[in-house]
Order: sequence, then structure tokens, then C-alpha cells
Amino acid sequence: MVLLIVADGWSAEEIAIYFGADPHQKISAQQQAAARDRRYRAKLEAQKYFEHCKE
Repeated sequence: MVLLIVADGWSAEEIAIYFGADPHQKISAQQQAAARDRRYRAKLEAQKYFEHCKE
């Protein structure tokens, strides 16, 4: 899941919908903020996971 969010470059709206937002309604600012946070945490997790590959 992390790689989908980070590598595929999902938008905040796509992430919000994936995690349960109604795709037929406007995504709220709170849902977008939560999605951006998920994207940020996913990026950190991916960086941590692949850290050993830098060597």
C-alpha cells in the first residue's frame, strides 16, 4: 500500500477515497489533510524501508 501511494503519486483526493471518503461528494478539507498526512507517513516509511539500498 505504501508503495502505491508514494510511487504512483496518488493525489490527496485519491488517497481519501481509498480510505473511505465518498467519491460522489466533495472531499472535505479535513479529509484532504488526513490524506496528505497518510501520503507523508507513507513516504517516510518507504524511505526507511529502502534506506539499506543506498549503501
